[in-house]
Amino acid sequence: MKSLAEEYNVSANTINRWIKQNKIIKVDGKNISYEKYVQMEKKLAEAQEELEILKRAAVLLGRR
Repeated sequence: MKSLAEEYNVSANTINRWIKQNKIIKVDGKNISYEKYVQMEKKLAEAQEELEILKRAAVLLGRR
């Protein structure tokens, strides 16, 4: 790791982050990068939050 960092003039932490971001993981039988997985998790959380807001709005509008 240290030699790569020196060769490319970046910190070892940067090299580690790049490796982690590009690590391939298996999700539901598909290979995706860890970075893509994290992005998908964030989008899922946002969609779930939006769904809860819409459910509450539907209840409020149904009372009228």
